Amino acid sequence: MRPVSLFLTGLLLLACQSPPANTPQAAYQAFALALRKGDTRSAYASLSRPTRDAVEARSKALVAASQGLIKDEPALMLFQSGTRPAPLGEVKVVEETPSTAVLDVAGTRVKMIKEDGGRWVVDLTDLYTRNQGTP
Repeated sequence: MRPVSLFLTGLLLLACQSPPANTPQAAYQAFALALRKGDTRSAYASLSRPTRDAVEARSKALVAASQGLIKDEPALMLFQSGTRPAPLGEVKVVEETPSTAVLDVAGTRVKMIKEDGGRWVVDLTDLYTRNQGTP
């Protein structure tokens, strides 16, 4: 094949691929897939800013309490439990506004919010802060 033909073939393949849907369900499914693959960086990036702030504060508190024996790695602290999440079942929207949504994931309610740029992210802030004590 000629270089021009390869370029056009590549362009055609890119045009045929649909971009990921910007829906709360699609965002949650991407989050769950990242967890299943062990991709903590992508999963952590799928969390809301308030959730990441809470996790980072907790991580810093643990580092201080351990006098530096524990590394300040919020994503690893949150996701590296050694267990794999169960296969993802149906994800249903229970409520949705232009900036928030509540999903039903296997009987559990999951809050989603739209952050700057209109990207849906998982918001575990209430759940995370409610279940945390002091280090």
